[in-house]
Amino acid sequence: MNIAFCFYTSNTGGVIGTKNSILKALSRIAVEDGKNKYFVIADDETRKTCDSPNLKFIVDEPKHNLDKISFYEFKANKALEFHGIEAVINFGDIPIVTNIKQVFYFDWPYAVYKDSEIWKRMSLKDWLSKKIKLLYFSKNIQKVDSWIVQTELMRNRLNDHMGIDNIDINIIDSGLTEDVKNSYQKNLELDYNFPYLIYPTVYYPHKNIEIILPLAALIKKNKKNLKIILTISKSDHKLSQRFINEIKHNDLEEIVLVKGRQDRAKLIELLKNSRGVFMPTLIESYGLPYIEAQSLGIPIFTSDRDFSRELCKDSAFYFDPLDPEDIYKCINDNIFEEKIIKEKLIKQEEIFKNKITWLEAVSRFITVLEK
Repeated sequence: MNIAFCFYTSNTGGVIGTKNSILKALSRIAVEDGKNKYFVIADDETRKTCDSPNLKFIVDEPKHNLDKISFYEFKANKALEFHGIEAVINFGDIPIVTNIKQVFYFDWPYAVYKDSEIWKRMSLKDWLSKKIKLLYFSKNIQKVDSWIVQTELMRNRLNDHMGIDNIDINIIDSGLTEDVKNSYQKNLELDYNFPYLIYPTVYYPHKNIEIILPLAALIKKNKKNLKIILTISKSDHKLSQRFINEIKHNDLEEIVLVKGRQDRAKLIELLKNSRGVFMPTLIESYGLPYIEAQSLGIPIFTSDRDFSRELCKDSAFYFDPLDPEDIYKCINDNIFEEKIIKEKLIKQEEIFKNKITWLEAVSRFITVLEK
């Protein structure tokens, strides 16, 4: 069977790490699989990064938004037919217009959080871009034969908002690399000299980064020894540059430390030495920083929303992401409470033990494709 993994528009943010982990696992599977041949639709940079003789690459990458529409509407189907593809799993933005069996890996929260206040916060350009994408997404969903989501919550939301039969929706948890899966550790050492929370994120409107300004003002007003580290950069978005300027304008540079993008080793070091992950996000389909925190055994302070409750259950500290006073109280009441933190980390460890590796996840993808 000829099977294709489509990563046509998987080139930004955390999805890059996910893509690379999937391809590494797929390459291992391809060595031992005598039944199937595996093709990968991706950009040339992904081909160079993967560099696997067991996978055949179909190189294509968008130069602008019209390229994306053309790909999903016309070019993808031609490529699939030309290479004799019998089933494709699509990790891209919208379903491909094709009669070939298509499994869609759904991880775009805007499609199922249509009532979120986040839509009101977007610039006109962002709003139009997402609405056009949502239009094409809705238009092409009938071309999808099966869906893969990461949680029960996303299955329910996809069914409720898109009217998709639950029978067609498969739940497959996000995978872990084997080194992460096997290296769990509780991080119980408290650093009172330089205590900080870290928000590992790129700037997007739904990340709710602006709430950090009034939160930092409260930390400063109450003379608390606490910092917040961000991994955003000025180049993320035009609003990220404005936000960074606001930190300086409000004299909050000693509270909010903007570190910019970090390589993997440096990010892990920052996480391990932190007092926890801070996630005031408004919508998520999954939220990889939650899993990262669970793997490192550090506390999670996050929005009291359905997506975070689904992944963290009662192992996290929750707050109202729209209320800086509630966020401050949540952090201040708990961040140095050793007994409470240890109780949370025990519950967190139980959740983490049930996580699967990317090798297991990709094997399950292939099972869905082969049905």
